[in-house]
Amino acid sequence: MATRFEVSYEDGSTEVYTVKPRHILAIEKANKGKGIDSTIESAYRMAYLASGSDKTFDEWVDSTAEIEPVDDEATPTKSA
Repeated sequence: MATRFEVSYEDGSTEVYTVKPRHILAIEKANKGKGIDSTIESAYRMAYLASGSDKTFDEWVDSTAEIEPVDDEATPTKSA
């Protein structure tokens, strides 16, 4: 299952971003191969990378109001 984040911005908009393998690898490379730690910063960096923002990480975080992981299993699915 993919990791996804719902990001609410200060301007009132909300987006859901899916973390892809390349985002995880970018964080691992930045951590010099030590993997991804379980800090809030690592989670926010995954959301940042998934957003594809042109802003710096700090600028992007400053523009957010809330960053939450999406629990797909808790989200009801619509049947056809």
